[in-house]
Amino acid sequence: MNNYEALIVFKPFIDSDNPEQVVRIIENAIKKADGKLKKVEKLGRKRLAYEINNFKDGFLATALLEVDSSHIEDFRKAFDHNEDVLRLTILKLDKVALKSITTPRPLREHQSRGDRPSPGGHRAHQGGRR
Repeated sequence: MNNYEALIVFKPFIDSDNPEQVVRIIENAIKKADGKLKKVEKLGRKRLAYEINNFKDGFLATALLEVDSSHIEDFRKAFDHNEDVLRLTILKLDKVALKSITTPRPLREHQSRGDRPSPGGHRAHQGGRR
């Protein structure tokens, strides 16, 4: 079994009609591929870089899945027959990429611009002429 990440672009109104429809579509596709769905993240409605089928916006979702490589085409075909899907991109993940996706990142302490040292290692002068 291999790990994949799928980015799915749906028509923009799909989540407003039925919020759980996105998850259901992805779950049905993974069932057809005899795989396991690990995580679904709905990214929301976004402006697309270019129009797809006359849509300027799309509803984006990512899915982390585990499926045999011989069945990944079945996963792709499940989306081909769905009229709510505008685009599908699938990436095969190696162990390092999988770990970086599944491991939560620690929050960094916020630094304001004045707290950073200047490139020379000294604090920049903050005022007028002396």
